[in-house]
Amino acid sequence: MDLDNVAIAAEIGKLADLLEFSGANSFKIRAYRNGARVIKDFPDSFATMVHNDPSKITDVQGIGKGVAEKITQLIELDNIAEIDELLERKPKALSGGQRQRVAMGRAIVRSPEAFL
Repeated sequence: MDLDNVAIAAEIGKLADLLEFSGANSFKIRAYRNGARVIKDFPDSFATMVHNDPSKITDVQGIGKGVAEKITQLIELDNIAEIDELLERKPKALSGGQRQRVAMGRAIVRSPEAFL
């Protein structure tokens, strides 16, 4: 299930709150807050943009590279969340493709620099 723009904007807003609470740079906080506003009112689906071409997100006025990366992570993690039911099953009960998805999910959670 894809996240809609309102849900993505809410999550980006929460990130801005966390940045503010932690005493982050005010410019970065403002970028996240502006990004959340742009996302909420944007007519096209950001989830679809990420699936088609994630690099196009930065073409949207008001969305910088940092916010675009967070949007991409949110959508990818939402897709990975669908494997929760697979994690409860025994490995022998999973097909080969399901085992691969579980392995990829475990690797992505650790935010590796490279993914082979």
